Amino acid sequence: VVRFATGSHNHTVQRMAARDGFDRAASYLYYGADPLPGASSARILGSSDLDAIWGLIQGSPIFGAADGLYEVSWRWMKLTRERLAAHLAAGEVLGMDLEGRLAAVAIVPSSEGRERLPVSYLDGKPEGITALALCLRMLAGQRGHQGVRIRPPAQQALRVALEVAGVVRAWEHELWVFARPLQVQND
Repeated sequence: VVRFATGSHNHTVQRMAARDGFDRAASYLYYGADPLPGASSARILGSSDLDAIWGLIQGSPIFGAADGLYEVSWRWMKLTRERLAAHLAAGEVLGMDLEGRLAAVAIVPSSEGRERLPVSYLDGKPEGITALALCLRMLAGQRGHQGVRIRPPAQQALRVALEVAGVVRAWEHELWVFARPLQVQND
């Protein structure tokens, strides 16, 4: 599968995508926030958390709105158990527990040399997402970033949960992800 993203206002690229057989897979937004002081209470999740995380996200409306995709450095990929396991092994998955249960999860890839702490995927219950988003803002401050950057799918409950945490829309347009399956030709 070939995927790319462009702004919802970029009609020229959208026409070329349609002409070349691409379909719009998902719509994303650009959200950001300044860092917060304090210590993040999010926990780094490990491989023993894989089943709980997968159970939380697999049937979620956020995962559906994202078309099962997540983004790392402008690469839009399907979030699979195997990719999630690799992020867990690298210590790049943070979680928020509420009432003794995993309530939200975020994939936060290496941020060395970046102005803003990048969040590649964020999912969970609305109250868990709000709590985790606040912690991500604190983590950005702890790591010396100028803020946090999240490209969430255009899903209403997620947007509200982020905005309650002070993570706000930073770009008026949507990011549209287009996809086209690769065709293999046998000669």
